[in-house]
Amino acid sequence: MTDWPLSSVIQYLRIKSLGLIILCFLFGSLPLLIPFLKGNHKRDDSFFTNHKTLVAVSFFLILGSLVRVSFLDSFPSGLNQDEASAGYEAFAILTTGMDRHGNQAPVHFVSWGSGQNVLYSYLAIPFIALLGNTTIALRLPMALLSCVTLYALYYTIASLKDEKTALLFLAFLAINPWHISKSRWALESNLFPELVLLTLLLLLYSIRKKKYVFFYLSAFLFGLSSYSYGTSYFFLFFFILSLLVYLAIRKEVKLIHLFCYLFTVFVTCIPIILFLYVNLFDKDTIRLLWFDIPKLTQDRFHSVTSFFSKTFFQDCLNNITSTFALIFTQYDGLPWNATEFFGTMYLFTLPFSLIGLFHPLYKSSKENLTASLLPKKRSEETYQFALTSWFIVSLFLGMFIKPNINRVNTLWFPLILFAAQGISDVIQKVKSLKVPLSLLYLSSFVAYGAYQTTYFDKNRIQPNFYYGFKEACLYAKDLNPIHTYVTPKANYTLLLYYTEYDVNTYIDTVIFTNPGSAFENVKSFKGYTFSLPQTVQKGFCYIVSIYDKLYQESESLPYETTSFGNFCVIDCTI
Repeated sequence: MTDWPLSSVIQYLRIKSLGLIILCFLFGSLPLLIPFLKGNHKRDDSFFTNHKTLVAVSFFLILGSLVRVSFLDSFPSGLNQDEASAGYEAFAILTTGMDRHGNQAPVHFVSWGSGQNVLYSYLAIPFIALLGNTTIALRLPMALLSCVTLYALYYTIASLKDEKTALLFLAFLAINPWHISKSRWALESNLFPELVLLTLLLLLYSIRKKKYVFFYLSAFLFGLSSYSYGTSYFFLFFFILSLLVYLAIRKEVKLIHLFCYLFTVFVTCIPIILFLYVNLFDKDTIRLLWFDIPKLTQDRFHSVTSFFSKTFFQDCLNNITSTFALIFTQYDGLPWNATEFFGTMYLFTLPFSLIGLFHPLYKSSKENLTASLLPKKRSEETYQFALTSWFIVSLFLGMFIKPNINRVNTLWFPLILFAAQGISDVIQKVKSLKVPLSLLYLSSFVAYGAYQTTYFDKNRIQPNFYYGFKEACLYAKDLNPIHTYVTPKANYTLLLYYTEYDVNTYIDTVIFTNPGSAFENVKSFKGYTFSLPQTVQKGFCYIVSIYDKLYQESESLPYETTSFGNFCVIDCTI
């Protein structure tokens, strides 16, 4: 066996990664750099002495950005099939204006047959146009948006509370395992909680500053988030309604603005409402303006929720029990979501989340009195209500879906922010705990990073993210064989994405083994068959997994076999 030289490709990717690392330093240092450049200080060390909090803020912004953005092509290794599917849909729309099922600019992808959310793919289009069909291009939108969240959270908490409390919130989110993990791979549904948090922070800012441009922008973004995840339909309805009722009771915003807000959300959601209508009532695909509202082969909404179950109440009980178990264990057995040793928030964090959840209950009578008088305190109460409502609606959602960490992804932000509040409250009461807690979390973060990038990535991620398949695909393509046979242990979407396969050719030549099912399996398309024969033939090429029988027999074959991670290419073209 031989190894394919990839030095030029690796060098190119390293240059891009280095550029992103430099951007992380520039981006993270802005809170400190801007006041420094304004020149309102003496040209000596006194500036940094007088801005210790900003120094710490910049440090955690840089740290948080680095662990989310740097080496996206290496950790996690390879690509997941959902990532590749979203990436190829983005490539298809970029090059042809339609998805891989021939729908023009759809509001929801047919993808596997039972659908995939569109928003992430649309966000990825400019990155793919700029950087090509690479892992970095596909993962950058999620990573960059997560970095923006760090900034938005710090400045929002600073405006509601104070800079030191905001620093604690920032530091806690910057080293959070779930947020780091979800930032580093492009699962399109994980875009939803990020958008909800950013939109909520924007809403809080607009209410406090009475800036209605941002108020209505938040309404538009809430509506837009409905295109990022299927469960958003349920969540947004109850969450937004609870927020608007609260704002009306508190008289924070005039009723006319609240009705206009709701109308803005509704108008933004009209295409996705029509999508639900088409699929719940078995209607045909609709063309609306310049985009399609597609009919799925099967509606996945029925299979993952309890709404249409004959054992509805029993399913709800099982689901909510599993949801609470998930909260306590912070692990669902899926390595791309969390690890059993660190969980979503570090396993010892949940008590702090409970303290933060009940934070309003142990405020002093003086604080309760000033809360109704001071605008800043009223904004803080609105924030606390919104976070509690978010958590309750997420739990309610957990009753109706079969939970895992990414399906109930709206749970984790309120739990994380409650935990940050709980830690702040504990430190204020027992100041001697500040240093031990800081060391506990920082040491856990270091251990998490070391574990994720070594043993865990090699043994848990690489087998699930098809490590080496990209290089195998590109190598096989360059051989220009008569036909290529591909192991069924690799998903066809990865080959489509990596090779930039022509969309029209795929649509015209694809053959499914189970057409019309919820998850259609591709048998073949022009140039490729996704099964392995018993024997190899001259003129053909074979991409096999190291776990395939054909790989085990490759040493005895009179053809060259080249290895790429968990895959290899048997070259019979010579």
